[in-house]
Amino acid sequence: MAICGKIHSIKVRLDERINYAITADKTKTLVDKIEYAINGEKTDYALYASVVNCVSVETAYAEMNEVKARYRKNGEVLGYTFIQSFPPEENVTPEEVHEIGARLAQEFFGERFQVVVGTHIDKAHLHNHFVINSVSFVDGIKYRNKLHYLKDLRAISDRLCREYGLSVVVPKAKNGTVPYTEWKERKTGTSQRDDLMRADIDVCLAQSLSFEEFISRIKARGYTIPRYGPTIKYMSIRPPGKTPDGNPLKARRIHELGDGYSEEAIRQRIAQNTPEMVRIAILSAHEKEQNVSKKPKVVRAFKGRKRYTRKKLTGLQARYYRILYTLGMIHKRPQSNRSIYFPLYDQVRQLDGYIRQMKLLTTHDVHSLDELFQVKLSLQTQIDVLLKERSALYRQNGKEVHKEQIGQLTGQLAELRRALRDCESIETRSVETDQRIRHAQEQEAERQRKAQQE
Repeated sequence: MAICGKIHSIKVRLDERINYAITADKTKTLVDKIEYAINGEKTDYALYASVVNCVSVETAYAEMNEVKARYRKNGEVLGYTFIQSFPPEENVTPEEVHEIGARLAQEFFGERFQVVVGTHIDKAHLHNHFVINSVSFVDGIKYRNKLHYLKDLRAISDRLCREYGLSVVVPKAKNGTVPYTEWKERKTGTSQRDDLMRADIDVCLAQSLSFEEFISRIKARGYTIPRYGPTIKYMSIRPPGKTPDGNPLKARRIHELGDGYSEEAIRQRIAQNTPEMVRIAILSAHEKEQNVSKKPKVVRAFKGRKRYTRKKLTGLQARYYRILYTLGMIHKRPQSNRSIYFPLYDQVRQLDGYIRQMKLLTTHDVHSLDELFQVKLSLQTQIDVLLKERSALYRQNGKEVHKEQIGQLTGQLAELRRALRDCESIETRSVETDQRIRHAQEQEAERQRKAQQE
């Protein structure tokens, strides 16, 4: 089993880096890497040091520099280096380790780049050091250390290990982790798109006696089924709604929603339904809609125990109130229980920001951009004061002495900076909205002018 470490860039003196070839001292440079990689004290020089696209290990550094000079490429990154390591318990000889390293360098870099390979036997684990020139000797194009290159490099290393009868690294199985966006939405209580899709599928399943009836019911909820049938391996489903760019939401393979949601599993679940179960499910859904319509969500304002009427909102406050109304978070009339989440998915994800910005406008009684500018100045002044206060505490013999006080200041700074970002967001959105309104007014005026001429 061979483990390939990350590929690191070399930005100072290639000669010292070649001599150094990854040691604890990170201050040395690239001649050390080449010299370290072929150091006679750490390798059997005749057997365990070799080069790719160079004449010899002694001239490797000069040849790499000659390529750089030829193409006038002496930029910040001079080369790259990484280690291929074998565990102590692996039954492998130094000759085989070096041969695997040389073949790896030839296959992955050999067509375009110069490489020095040195096999070290001074540790319990045998390992290869690689030093790669950053400039191609073929056309002078520099090597780009992209993330997927390391995956390709490790795949070649695993294949070579199998050829020599060695073990390979087995990827760990996923332990139930979820993407960060899903984790964040679940933590904040925001419904996840997949959760809503599963809920809609469950409802349609409970009300269906056949797969065709299920398809009809799920389509009635706004979904489209672009791919399904006996000739399709994976059934896919697209939820209703659009992205902020106006494009349809991306279709999902239905089995990716979890156990029990593949086409085969759905058919099996439908087969277990009886006419009585379906009738009860339909009646239950109807009663739920009736109950929700009888108890509409309304906005009520109270001071103590007395209800009061808010004063009329104007300016920026009215605009944000309209956003919340459009998102369905406040209602004037009874609403059905049909979720508006999918058509407004991206807006709802920003709901916390809208509410926070609305609160900022009402707290500071902001109605115009001029008033908003004054709030920004006030916030920036408070931030500057707190920064000076925190810096003074840092200078007074350490962070540990005033740890609690510094933590409080840092929390206050975070809140003020977020408020400042909210002000900037409000300003940007207001300017863009005004521009769209003017454009719409100009179009309407032009339409009326043409109508009068006709």
